[in-house]
This record gives sequence, structure tokens and C-alpha cells, in this order.
Amino acid sequence: MGAVVLAYNLDGVNQLNLSGEVIADIFAGEIKMWNDARLVALNPDVKLPAEAIIPVFRSDGSGTTFVFTDYLTKVSSNWASKFGAGKSVNFPSGQAAKGNPGVAGVVKQTKNAIGYVGSEYAFAQKIPYAKVMNQRGEIVEPTAASISAAASGEIPADTRTSITNSSAAGAYPIATFTWMIIYKEQHYADRSKEQATATLDLVKYILSDEAQRITSEVHYAPLPAKAKELSLANLKTVTYDGEAIHN
Repeated sequence: MGAVVLAYNLDGVNQLNLSGEVIADIFAGEIKMWNDARLVALNPDVKLPAEAIIPVFRSDGSGTTFVFTDYLTKVSSNWASKFGAGKSVNFPSGQAAKGNPGVAGVVKQTKNAIGYVGSEYAFAQKIPYAKVMNQRGEIVEPTAASISAAASGEIPADTRTSITNSSAAGAYPIATFTWMIIYKEQHYADRSKEQATATLDLVKYILSDEAQRITSEVHYAPLPAKAKELSLANLKTVTYDGEAIHN
């Protein structure tokens, strides 16, 4: 599991609180100044500068943009009607940059900038990032625990679900699963049964307790037990010549 975080560059500001509607209005170009009353209300103990906000967004199509805008459509009817969700969205103002490294680089070099980046990148690069108010009104820091908490609700059997804006206690609200897609029938393109079995062995290892324990060492978050259980059940439906590979 991973998340999208809001990286920022503000002189003398070591902690920043944001809400979903405020984030949406910043990227919609409707909140233009850092000392806007709504930002000040979320950050009463912080001296926010009387400077223009410079939003930074992805120039390339990306899953990060999809997860971010999927969240914004849930927390802002204005965002949902004007921009919607997608891998590429027409952001109305700010600077575009390619990839997580591009957005993070622009934010790092640009005073008064704010941009959305994959949490694994922000954690590794030690870039300042904001806490975000979740659906319960809790101000939550993105951590392995708060990202995992976002998946603690109901998950459908096929695991195809968006967990942005989770209602779970302690959940960081811009969290997401990472999916791997494999063919259900593995005998294709001259693949051998050994290759098919090796593919499933790899996926089973990724879902194992051993592999999930090390997710936070590489700046991701572990899957909750239910997501692992459902994914392992789904693997039992994978076949080679119509016969299940793993029981």
C-alpha cells in the first residue's frame, strides 16, 4: 500500500494541516494565497506567509494523479464537476513536472510551492509534507500505520476498490492499494507451466507475512490481513490449461 502526500516549501513552516476541500480549492486555483482565512483556521499556531501559492502537478499521466484526483472528487463537489478524476487532469494553474522526482524537485526549489507526490518518494527524500484531515475530522500524518488503517473497512472479494477518503479511525485519507494484474489463464505466449508456477510463487511471496513485514523499510505500508486473505483466495482461480496451479 502507498499514499499521495502534499509536499510543500514554506520558509519557517515545519508543520502544515490541510483538509480535502482546501486541497481541492488550492489545485482548482480558488485558494490563491498562503494566508487565506481557511488555511489560517487549519493552522492557528503557524505563521503562514502573505504569498501566492504555486501548485505543482504531474505533466505525465500517472496513477499518482488518478489517486489524488479520485480523492478530490469525493471531498469536493466543485472539483468533481469541473475536473473529475483521471490519470491526466487539466489543472487550471501552477507548474507541471514529470514524475514524482520532477514534482518533488520543483517543490524543493520553489518557495511557496505545494505539490502531490507518492508517499514512498516523499518518505525516502525526507521532503516536508502536510497532515490531512480525514473523514472523521482527525488531522492525520501519513505513516505506514495510518496508510494501512485506510484499508481496515470492507473490501470486496475481487479487491477492486478505492480506499481514498476512508471513514476508518486513524486513516490517512489519500491512501491506495497497489495492484498487480496477471492473466487468469497462464498458458499464453508459449509460457511453460514452470513459468506460470513461478509467477504465482512470486505473488504468494509478496503477499506473505515475511514480505509484508519489510514494506515499511522501503517506504510502503503493509496490507491488512483481509486484503492478503482475499488476494490469496483469488490466486486459487489462476489456471494452466484450465487446471488450478495452486490449491
